[in-house]
Amino acid sequence: MTKIWLLALLFAIVNVPRVYAEDALTYLNRNGVDPESYIIQKFDRSDVVLLAEDHAVQNNLLFVQGLIPKLYDAGVRNLGMEFGAWEDQETLDALLSAPAYDPQAARDLMYSYNVAWPYREYQDMYRAAWAFNRGLPEGAEPFRILNLSYRYDWRHFGVGDARTPENMNAVFAKGTPDMYRAEVIEREVLEKNQKILVLTGTVHAFSRFEMPVFNSWSDHFCDVVTWTLGNRLFQKYPDRVLSIALHQPFPARANSGRRLVSPANGKIERLMHALGGGPMGFDLDSPVGALTDSSSYSICDAGFTLRKLFDGYIYLAPLADLEGATVDPEFFTGRDWKDIRQQLPDPDFRGETGSLDALKKHIHDYVNLKWRYADVLSEH
Repeated sequence: MTKIWLLALLFAIVNVPRVYAEDALTYLNRNGVDPESYIIQKFDRSDVVLLAEDHAVQNNLLFVQGLIPKLYDAGVRNLGMEFGAWEDQETLDALLSAPAYDPQAARDLMYSYNVAWPYREYQDMYRAAWAFNRGLPEGAEPFRILNLSYRYDWRHFGVGDARTPENMNAVFAKGTPDMYRAEVIEREVLEKNQKILVLTGTVHAFSRFEMPVFNSWSDHFCDVVTWTLGNRLFQKYPDRVLSIALHQPFPARANSGRRLVSPANGKIERLMHALGGGPMGFDLDSPVGALTDSSSYSICDAGFTLRKLFDGYIYLAPLADLEGATVDPEFFTGRDWKDIRQQLPDPDFRGETGSLDALKKHIHDYVNLKWRYADVLSEH
């Protein structure tokens, strides 16, 4: 494939001006690197790298598992995970240093934080860290996984209940989750002059970006959220924090008739297709970051571009080739439905769940990415 033919193809499929697309393609050709190296390089100038995931995507979780040896070699001794309770940190530390790996202990740790999160690749993050630690010389500092969250209490919150300060304070008795997570990272990592890769949901990873929300009382009917995990860390440590997105669909604007849209209006997928499909890591302070995006993230900004959202981007595979995480068939073995139902998290997310079978259906549906990503897959 000649460069001229490649550029002609790109200009035909990417609905942007010719020079704009050529700049993005040229930049990626010259500066795109393999995703593992890209992440490691970022720790040369940052202590906290927030990696934004769309939850329960197998490709992303296997990628992070494989990063552990390279992180350690680069002096990064911590991996922070949203899915885990700080109350169980000592148990997790013991698991990662045990002579033999205990898969049931891993299930119990995940269940302790979220009784409806039986996705094996999150548990296998523990296994990957344990296996790496077993190969270290005696006396070497172990690689650590930090549980960033705590146990919430959803017992008295039902489907359709209005959210009030009173009932939210009852659910989140130790403070908002992102406030708590920021405190853990500050105490366990930054104050000790250490480094950490943080795997967390996309909205929690925003650092410079302030997420827009509709507000009927605000000028221009837009307001912004400035208290995500990444916002909190960036406000206090602006020179130590970076945010990087794992390739994923973005939420669509309200009243668009769809739930999801492809990033940069599909241009990321088309650029990477023209380059052979990835994988690749690249900066968004670049011509790629100048690509416009019309997702819900843009509702307060008519000139919204990708560089306003994140510092960097990891493209592992096209959206159509991403796979959902694996459901652990033994996760609920020996669990009591009454206990599960009492602590099912966020009923506004899962809806009414009247039985374990109904919960299992919801769990399996969530990792059916052909269904979950149907809106964006129809675009390509």
